[in-house]
Amino acid sequence: MSVAPDQVTYSQLPAGGGVVAKENKEFALAVGARLRLLEKALGLSGTEICRELGIPDANWSAYKMGDNLLRPHIAMELKQRYGCALDWLYVGDETHNAPPFQAALVAARRQQAAHERERAKPRPVRRA
Repeated sequence: MSVAPDQVTYSQLPAGGGVVAKENKEFALAVGARLRLLEKALGLSGTEICRELGIPDANWSAYKMGDNLLRPHIAMELKQRYGCALDWLYVGDETHNAPPFQAALVAARRQQAAHERERAKPRPVRRA
């Protein structure tokens, strides 16, 4: 499956959760990228989210790295606690995100873009 992370359709979603099969890796990586963005938008660490969800840090890390598929009950808990839509978590559709979460998401993207622009600037050469 060679599509952009935000262009996955429901028919392309892998069933269930758990260890990622080779053909689902791109999908799992796209979900993981959104989980990292969720952390930035909320200003929470993975450890803080794990504590709130009652899951081991290793599980959250595996979701973010695309090693495991995000389980539906965890996605539902994220939706209920933080206002991120399941559509956004799984396929990148932001239409149904709660307004406060969507605003935080936009702010996190702006901050990330500013950081990337700053890193791309040429650095002056120091002379000894």
